[in-house]
Amino acid sequence: MDIIEGKKIESTFYAVICWINDNDDWGLEKDWYKANSALEHTIDIEKVRNAYKSERENIAEENIFT
Repeated sequence: MDIIEGKKIESTFYAVICWINDNDDWGLEKDWYKANSALEHTIDIEKVRNAYKSERENIAEENIFT
């Protein structure tokens, strides 16, 4: 890893930013894939389903899920 001007250059790290559109529904499972391209690759969809269910039961968790 090289450090240039206070920045770390790491060739093994690849950052991706994903999101859903304003008119998409974050409560719909089909839209979760837009916001997280790792679903079913490195993140188990069942874990996300459980997090969503937990959020629906406790509205204070909404910011954690979204």
